[in-house]
Amino acid sequence: RFEMARAVPVEAFLANGEAFEDEDEDEEHSMSDSSSNSSNSRSSRGSDPRTPREERQAALNAAAVEAREANPAKLPVCAKCRLGLTRKPQGTWNTGWTCDWPFHEGRNGFTSNDCVHGCPTVIQCNWGVCDACWNTCEAAAMRESSDTLQETAFKLDVSKNRPILAHFHVIQLLNQLLIATIPFVNLADPSPVVGSLAHLLLKYRGLMYETAKMSPISSALDVTAATTSTQFDLNISRSRARKHAQSGQPDRDARYSVYAQAFRVMHGMPPSRLRRSDKLYSTKFMGEHAVDGGGPYRESFMMYTQELQSTALSLLLRTPNGRHGVGFNREKWILNPGATSSVEMEMFAFLGKLMGIAMRSKDYLALNLPSIVWKLLVRDTPVKEDLEGIDFSLVRSLDLLRNINMDPALYAATFFETFTTNSADDRLVELVPQGSTKDVTYETRHQYCDLVLNYRLHEFDRQAAAIRSGLSTIVPVALLSLCTWSQLETLVCGKPEVDVSLLESVTDYSSCAASDTHIQYFWQAMRDFSHEERSALLRFTWGRSRLPLSAADFPQRFKLQSFRKSPPDAYYPVAHTCFFSLELPCYSSLEIMKEKLRYAIFNCEAIDGDDTGSGEAIAAMGWEE
Repeated sequence: RFEMARAVPVEAFLANGEAFEDEDEDEEHSMSDSSSNSSNSRSSRGSDPRTPREERQAALNAAAVEAREANPAKLPVCAKCRLGLTRKPQGTWNTGWTCDWPFHEGRNGFTSNDCVHGCPTVIQCNWGVCDACWNTCEAAAMRESSDTLQETAFKLDVSKNRPILAHFHVIQLLNQLLIATIPFVNLADPSPVVGSLAHLLLKYRGLMYETAKMSPISSALDVTAATTSTQFDLNISRSRARKHAQSGQPDRDARYSVYAQAFRVMHGMPPSRLRRSDKLYSTKFMGEHAVDGGGPYRESFMMYTQELQSTALSLLLRTPNGRHGVGFNREKWILNPGATSSVEMEMFAFLGKLMGIAMRSKDYLALNLPSIVWKLLVRDTPVKEDLEGIDFSLVRSLDLLRNINMDPALYAATFFETFTTNSADDRLVELVPQGSTKDVTYETRHQYCDLVLNYRLHEFDRQAAAIRSGLSTIVPVALLSLCTWSQLETLVCGKPEVDVSLLESVTDYSSCAASDTHIQYFWQAMRDFSHEERSALLRFTWGRSRLPLSAADFPQRFKLQSFRKSPPDAYYPVAHTCFFSLELPCYSSLEIMKEKLRYAIFNCEAIDGDDTGSGEAIAAMGWEE
């Protein structure tokens, strides 16, 4: 079976796809006959009785025959019609690449004095791509990717997958054009006109390649990065935060928690000072012997997310699914619609700034937020499935109420609902004026369901807007609207799963080797550990719970070192978080390796081993009892 030598024109797929659905053998005979007719039409088109559509079909078939007979090796692709290009003899066609497609874009001429790209130079181009355009037009980009396109085409069954290839080429061309178009689109408009390019980009953001989005986003991050700001000291009293947490009351006034202490220092700074891609500040844990070589800095970000996703702060709540033990996303947290004080709204804005800092530095935040929150941040519209992902019981009850079929009188005697609902933070909310005194009848139950659904989908719009406002001071938030909710989550939070193979690929060994028995025990233990245990070990050794997305993103390599004290089974591993290293005793068995690691990662969270002059000075700041 012949594999495609050249990408087939989009027009042939979309307008005449039926011509390619026949079996190969019948198709060959049909195309051969049509090819003869096409040759006659080139010399005597005026006397040909065929209709324009029949003539176009003959040209399509003739071109398909030529494509099948061509040598499939290393042919570039026309930027316009996707057919292969062939170089004509020098002097005949200005040494230019010309397109083999004889009926380009439905025109009735087979030659022209104009290039398809509109070159001012008069060149006979046969609707192809001339040398003058080759290095200046979009054809250059197509030339670079032609090998990839052809390799993809070769792997597909041509007779069955041509429509798939057509759609692939359309989407690819669309993305190439969008990269150049995005800077001219007003994505900052909160309510773009329906049908405008901004509206369509947001509506169909899922069709855009991630690379097409990341290119302008990365460029904007580079342009807006801080160039002169210096690191500052951030003094944090973990003992003060721990003491207040024992009271069981959230830190609504931003005075005690680690998050609040950072908020008090950083939120009032000029945003430009926070737009760094490297270490932003030097962390000093008061009363602890810890000199910040990177470990305490990463630990501070871990503590921010730890407090946010707890009762230490009032900004986030566990999802109703998590509180009731049903449905999905039980481990996730939602924005608290009741957190509306001026201080709390500013703390939401500070959370947006931390998200932007994480995007720039790739020191990811271990936030477990559901899709409904991320959608609000990228200006996407939450739907019922998003609400079901956080409150399964409510959505199921609404569906049952909406679809119930019973006598209205019996309904009135059975159901006693009013036009109210409970918010995510268990407040009673009136859906209409005087809703607490207005009964839901059989006839108005659909209206009631719609009102409940609309309220719960948008109950924390205000809090999300505050986060977005803070985010906008650190990163170009308008461009983030091109991202899907999951893409923004990855930019801010990385991947929650610890990829053991990725970690192993960036590991160096000191005084030991990958083939040593206890090193093999370590990697086997990592693969056997749960997700929570892997994250805890990463935090123990590096001060963060999530890996970079790729090996190239690692700012430093993981180092495994031998711990030579004897007997090894009597000792625990020792971590150096600033240097991402782990001293590992030569344990005698896999079970002992797991036991020692588990104890260390869950019981040794303090960074308190720097007995230097600086460490002593930080310790002298005092531990608040």
